[in-house]
Amino acid sequence: MKKLLKEPLVHFLAAGLGLFVLFGLVNRDDGDSDPNVIVVDRDALLTFAQYRIKAFNPVLAEKKLSGMSDDELRLFIDDYVREEVLHREALALGLDEDDYVIRRRLVQKL
Repeated sequence: MKKLLKEPLVHFLAAGLGLFVLFGLVNRDDGDSDPNVIVVDRDALLTFAQYRIKAFNPVLAEKKLSGMSDDELRLFIDDYVREEVLHREALALGLDEDDYVIRRRLVQKL
């Protein structure tokens, strides 16, 4: 065992493992920083449901979401992801720039 601990290869592997663990701890990434990741969680689906049913009561949206079958929920999630992808693509293409309707809508939101 003492001979093994004196091996340079073991030192190299231990140092590499230590650096790997340290790097993992320092550079935690939850996926929020990646613009290609679409997070589908309960809050996002509730907000989407409120806009879809045009009722901004969270209790009603929760009831609607909870009452969906598995197939309906899967289709609902697909719709959410599709809309989010199209929204991000429109922003990436700059379709929000120099558009008076969008400008007025942003002013209304303030």
